Amino acid sequence: TGRTIMKPFHENQYCDDQINWLRSVGVETELLKIETEDSTAKNSFVVKKAVLRSKKPVVLVGHSKGVADVLQFLANAGAYGKNLRLIARK
Repeated sequence: TGRTIMKPFHENQYCDDQINWLRSVGVETELLKIETEDSTAKNSFVVKKAVLRSKKPVVLVGHSKGVADVLQFLANAGAYGKNLRLIARK
């Protein structure tokens, strides 16, 4: 049983190698559809919905503004009952 990995950034090739590797070792992945131009508040809500619907442990992977979106979610995530970690990529 793998963890669900969600990368809150525009669909692109920034992390294709990492996603392919995670999948090759059995990690379930999900790419969130987030608009970079949308506010951090709006995007953090998209992250929140995805995390709360997951029945598995969640690892969030962000890139560029996606990191800010994830951090906004984490700042408000205390009451969600999830054990969360962030992997941020510069």
